[in-house]
Amino acid sequence: MVVVAGDCGIAAGTPLAILGAIGRAARKDAIVKGGRYLEVLSSVDTVVLDKTGTLTLGTPETFDVHVSTGSDGRVALPPR
Repeated sequence: MVVVAGDCGIAAGTPLAILGAIGRAARKDAIVKGGRYLEVLSSVDTVVLDKTGTLTLGTPETFDVHVSTGSDGRVALPPR
């Protein structure tokens, strides 16, 4: 815990909180490039990984869907 007393507490505390969050993500094997990207992560609702676990850039397409046990089978696919 870091306690900052004075008028600039928020100015000093915000960067420390961002660094703490990036450090915690790194301990869980997730790399966050910076505070701007950490903020954008709050609006992410879906992450799709390929079979090797890497993120793929470009325009990925879905060809087939296999529903796992315990799922209701509802899948939102992008329009073609």
